[in-house]
Amino acid sequence: MTSPLSSAQAARSALATRLRLLRLDAGPAGHQLSLTCGRHPAKTSRIENTRALPSDADIRAWCAACGAGGQAEDLIAAARSATSLYVEWKRLNPAGPANLQQEIVPLVEWTRAFRVYCSHVVPGLLQTPAYAAAVIAAYGTFHRAADDVEAAAAARVKRSKVLHKRGRRFAFLIEESVLHSHRRPRHHRRWPSSTGRPCAR
Repeated sequence: MTSPLSSAQAARSALATRLRLLRLDAGPAGHQLSLTCGRHPAKTSRIENTRALPSDADIRAWCAACGAGGQAEDLIAAARSATSLYVEWKRLNPAGPANLQQEIVPLVEWTRAFRVYCSHVVPGLLQTPAYAAAVIAAYGTFHRAADDVEAAAAARVKRSKVLHKRGRRFAFLIEESVLHSHRRPRHHRRWPSSTGRPCAR
């Protein structure tokens, strides 16, 4: 089962991946692309790491700089689709992120086989309280529920108790880039483990 928020995040991640691969195929480094497009390098980084959704103008400039102007309209459509998914999720979940985390509990309790792939963050079941709060806070502007972050993080971490229940099987596939994600709290220098004890990176 895929939640509306997961679908929105997946769409945004897919868009970021397509843009990053477009740049890599074309050759320019991030800062070179930024100069060509006339924007700050930090914005390019935020777009590629799904911390910012590019505007239509951003995508057209990006494609032009990479010599792929023909792909611009398709990428713009993908960006608009990702935005519409977030808007729909927001409409369906007005109570905020903490409420959403609680709603997922029954699904976690019923599931016996977990197969999880994450390309940008540590899977929720493996997150520590500080890491979970940082990830949820990264979406704070969208949630518009900053005061709800700590409660949402606590609810997410509480779900990790399922890791120690009998009769469950878990398979986690995580991209190496997750280790270098800027969403990790600055004081959080170690990998969150399922047992609650940090593991060396």
